[in-house]
Amino acid sequence: MAADINASEMETALAGEVLFFGLLGEMIYTYPDPKTKTREWMKELLEDDIFVESPFAGDQEQVQEGMRLLQSWVEASRQRPLDEVMVDLQADNTNLFAVLNNLLAPPWESVYFNEKRLLNQEQMLDVRKWYQHYGLVNRKLYQEADDHIGLELIFTGYLADQALKAKAKGDEAKYEELVKAQHDFLNNHLLLWGGLWCDQVLKYAKTDYYRGLATAVKG
Repeated sequence: MAADINASEMETALAGEVLFFGLLGEMIYTYPDPKTKTREWMKELLEDDIFVESPFAGDQEQVQEGMRLLQSWVEASRQRPLDEVMVDLQADNTNLFAVLNNLLAPPWESVYFNEKRLLNQEQMLDVRKWYQHYGLVNRKLYQEADDHIGLELIFTGYLADQALKAKAKGDEAKYEELVKAQHDFLNNHLLLWGGLWCDQVLKYAKTDYYRGLATAVKG
């Protein structure tokens, strides 16, 4: 009975990871440009109260605080023109992630493991191998580094999704392999530097959108 309960809890956790990691990763990875289709996606974020509760780790204090900040951003943003909201996010995103001469919160893993803060180092190459092993290729391959924290979060959610699909097919060996793969990827990559990224974002972010994302990810 205990084993059945644990298995059930594990599947529930994995389902929550699929939703939560995928959403957080996409929000971090997406550049908020009101002139692109991102505008419609952002409009949907503001129309739905998706940050009222978390589908994963909802009992963690930092996750709760991150969701509170994101919901606060939603409620405040609903009172303003969408393009104006996105321009503010664009400015914050650029300030945090895109100022090449003075990156405040680099979203790429490699930067955190060399004194010169270089991209495309061994960490990125290993992350790329992980993606390729599971049949994935960065849609901007060779145009941007694969070890972006948004992509790593999305990949973590993808492994959870694939594990659940293997479980549904009754393929226990594949299920166990994918659960272990997710564990190994987190320990070899995201957990080694994600907290540092969160701290930098929380130090320099000017919007509750990015403060909320960083707080939720840290939780």
